[in-house]
Formats: sequence, structure tokens, C-alpha cells
Amino acid sequence: MGHITKVFSKLLPSHITFKLSLLVSLVVTFAFTSLEIYKFLDQKSQLTLQINTEQYAQAKFIAKDIQDKINKRSLFISGLADTISPKTMQSEALLLIKLKIALSLQIFFHKD
Repeated sequence: MGHITKVFSKLLPSHITFKLSLLVSLVVTFAFTSLEIYKFLDQKSQLTLQINTEQYAQAKFIAKDIQDKINKRSLFISGLADTISPKTMQSEALLLIKLKIALSLQIFFHKD
């Protein structure tokens, strides 16, 4: 190690010791590395926020679409219920016959 110190001491200006130059380079390296880590974490945070925002917007759009379909189906079923007499509603057999007759209604109900 003594030989390396002599070589470095010839390369470095005489007023800066090897230990001091090593310390300065370590501090600069640590500062640069810390800055790069901070930049990386900041970019990761921004990217995560952007992804979360896009996912929220997409989920909100899908939820609105589902809610619209539920509302349409509810209005349809409510309107259908208004056209069926209370006597037909009380009898499962009559209700099934009425629903089987109307082919356009079969898509809203299971085949059973």
C-alpha cells in the first residue's frame, strides 16, 4: 500500500493528501449516487401516479357503462312488470308461459 500511496502522491498536487482525495471522491460518488436514486424514485412515483390515474379513469368508465346497462335492464323489467297482471305474477306457470311466448324477452331470462 505504501508504494501505491507514493505513486498517487506524485500524481496529486502536494497539498492534497491521498486520504483527503479519496474522501472527496467518496463524498462526490455518494452524492451523485444519492441524487440518481432520488431521481429514480421520483420518476417511479410519477409513473405510478400516472398509471393509477389511468386505471381509475378506465375503471370509472367501465363502472358507468355497467351502471347504464343495469339501469336500462331495470327500466325494462319494471316496464315489463307493469304489463303483467297480478294474477299472472302470482302463478309461476302462467308467468313462464307469457315469457316463453314473447321471443324478444328470452334474452333477458335464463332458459330454465
